[in-house]
Amino acid sequence: MARRKGFLRFIGGTLKGIDITRRVVIDLIFIAIVIVILVVVFRPKAPVLPATAALYLKPRGMLVEQVPDRLRRAQQRLLGRQPFPVVRVRDLINALDTARTDPRIRAVVLNLNDFVGGELPQLARVSRALKQFESSGKPVIAYAANYGQGAYYLAAVANKTYLTTQQGLVAVLGLSAYRNYYKNLLDKLKVQWHVFRVGKYKSFVEPFTRNGMSPAAKRENTVLLDALWKNYLDRVARARHLQPADLAGFVNHLPAALAATNGNAAAAARRAGLITGVLTVPEIRAQLTKLVGVNSATRNGYNRIGLAAYLAARQPAARLANRSWNQVAIIVAQGDIVPGAAPQGTVGSLTLTRLIDRAARDERIKAVVLDVDSPGGSALAADEILHAELNLKRTGKPLVVSMSGLAASGGYWISMAANRIYASAGTITGSIGIFAMFPTFQQTLAWAGIHRDGVETSPLADFGDPLRAVSPDAAKVFQLIIKHGYAEFTGKVAKYRNLPLSHIDAIAQGRVWPGVDAKRIGLVDEIGGLGMAVRTAAKLAKLQRYGVTYLAPRLKPYDKFLVGMSRNTTAQIMLGHLFGGSDIGSISLMVRPALAGIKRILTLRDPNGIYAYCFCDAIAEVK
Repeated sequence: MARRKGFLRFIGGTLKGIDITRRVVIDLIFIAIVIVILVVVFRPKAPVLPATAALYLKPRGMLVEQVPDRLRRAQQRLLGRQPFPVVRVRDLINALDTARTDPRIRAVVLNLNDFVGGELPQLARVSRALKQFESSGKPVIAYAANYGQGAYYLAAVANKTYLTTQQGLVAVLGLSAYRNYYKNLLDKLKVQWHVFRVGKYKSFVEPFTRNGMSPAAKRENTVLLDALWKNYLDRVARARHLQPADLAGFVNHLPAALAATNGNAAAAARRAGLITGVLTVPEIRAQLTKLVGVNSATRNGYNRIGLAAYLAARQPAARLANRSWNQVAIIVAQGDIVPGAAPQGTVGSLTLTRLIDRAARDERIKAVVLDVDSPGGSALAADEILHAELNLKRTGKPLVVSMSGLAASGGYWISMAANRIYASAGTITGSIGIFAMFPTFQQTLAWAGIHRDGVETSPLADFGDPLRAVSPDAAKVFQLIIKHGYAEFTGKVAKYRNLPLSHIDAIAQGRVWPGVDAKRIGLVDEIGGLGMAVRTAAKLAKLQRYGVTYLAPRLKPYDKFLVGMSRNTTAQIMLGHLFGGSDIGSISLMVRPALAGIKRILTLRDPNGIYAYCFCDAIAEVK
């Protein structure tokens, strides 16, 4: 009887297991079918390039070297929440370079209505690509209802630059650098903010220790802004066949220019030579229809192809040919430097060192270009990246750095050991110095009626407790560590740049330099962009023919699927409608700026609380 019951239990358990297995298999098949259906439904159609067309460029948001956190942005789009738009510099340049020799592309149309701007070196690279496109004899036509300074930098180079309304404005007004200062607020909250630094120009800490900008910081920022503004005026004036002094005069005496046209800003811009004229969008379309033909599908527009579609149509063949050659790898280091892994848009030491190690191991990669656009961050993370670069160089592969808009403090730390360093005239670099800062809240607790007490075995046993005052011994420890860190930083710069330590100490002190001055004092080798850096890397590696490969962290298959889905308009509409498009948990615009500086320090995550950081990205951006 017992055997019979045991046998029946065995049979029952087996059948139950088979049933569970059957359900799992059916579910997996169902999921696979759903994925296949989604891929088929949402797969974008192959772009069709008309026989004659205009390349239609409508950059939205800010220029970037790489799209930050692609997976998070894809998830936001699929949930109906649009992340802040960005456009990659290299996508614009690749499209323009390809279109220059493409007989089907007869013109470039630059719609700048939604373009915010970017860093000056990024704008300069796109501007040069537009100018090179024009050298083929094909026109560039730019238009917008209003031009900000970043948008106008690109529009100025066009053959024809239009405002689309008589109420339009060319808002070229100059550059400024302002920050919020929180000392009074911190005093009212009884927060003790402790700062340890070396270098009289390390002004990142000032908002927490002062109520205004220090004279040293004002001098530094004035020099920087004057250099950037001169560069802007020179480039724009040359593009518009004007004298920089005339353009500066228009900006400095805008009220008089407007008075001469009875307040008509568009007429004032035309009178100053900043625009070709004022045309409505239908009038611009009519011009383009004559140039490239009528769109056969809509019958009311001109033949055109957008940036994404054009790259999709033209790049596969180029990539295939590119793979057959030895490679120069480009690795982008954009954003704050933090320890460990991090998504694109932030320089994670582990993420970046893995890419550098990958380049060192790959036999087809013969040289590496590090494209740096970073204000720095964790000193420890920056040093880990530096060690990976030294390991790469030991393999015999040259390392060349191309500084974009910003390569300061920790951004310079990860640049200094390169065989060659390129910077643009408007690059912000240097800021060789380190600091530590943190708050303690013992006075805040006392004000609230809370008192903290206890015992300890040694003077530094409570070291790092944010609810206790910093003892004189602890303060001395921090200052000695910072002093040692500064000596390490300057010593390494002297070693890798082959310059006397006394010279480096004189130009360091946390001071920030524009690219032209950085070359003069030996912090960079040449003024030039990414293209020159790539050519130099190939030359150092003795390559005659070579391809260019961008190395980036590989997405997992599911993550890659999500990113692909997020680029499909139909999928975005359907899923956005399903999940809703409102973004909850937003912080008041009045509170957000006050928290931004503290939050930024916390996200850098240096385990020792020591940072090589420059708060100069706001200065670098031209909007």
